[in-house]
Amino acid sequence: MTQTTKRSVFFMTPIILLLFLFGCTKKEEPIQANINYIPYTNDELGISLAYPEDWVVHNAFGGLTVASSQDVIDGDSLADLGDNGFVLVIPGELGIFNLQTKQQFTDADALQILGVYKQLLEREGQSYLGLEPPQSFTVDGQPAAMMVSRSSEEGKNLVTILAVIMNDEYMALVSAASLEPAAETMRPTFEQVINSIHLTTPAGLK
Repeated sequence: MTQTTKRSVFFMTPIILLLFLFGCTKKEEPIQANINYIPYTNDELGISLAYPEDWVVHNAFGGLTVASSQDVIDGDSLADLGDNGFVLVIPGELGIFNLQTKQQFTDADALQILGVYKQLLEREGQSYLGLEPPQSFTVDGQPAAMMVSRSSEEGKNLVTILAVIMNDEYMALVSAASLEPAAETMRPTFEQVINSIHLTTPAGLK
């Protein structure tokens, strides 16, 4: 497999990572006093972030998932999340994303890229009802955009934060989700994790 092919895998279809996982600024929020966040760095993916110390980290198929329980990683359906939640980060190169989506985005186009990300997920069968309008923000000086939506999974409502984070020629597509009853509790943690994400050149491309 050539280096170009390896790098292209990240953006072939973002939903592939979600299917694998489940069997098929907004201004920065203060860190919650009762949660201890620990740093995590993955040089191979070019990602660093902070996550609650009692959460788990799972790295597969070029994507990184932090989840409130191992049950999320091992589960068969989003409908089985219970009170749990997860943040999925899919990093890659903006040039490859443009090639695969036939676009000419720059790192100033986070909102437009967010719309394309939503469309890619909807092509795989999801349907997102916007709960809050898309908005631009920054993450550690990196341009970003996010939206909050509701979808249905086996008769249960799922609340998802979709986000895009840009850093020059690199970017990350982010999905953070929980079932609706847990959404209000989970959201501050989701936003803290998202606001801690920093992108760098992956080790294999240096």
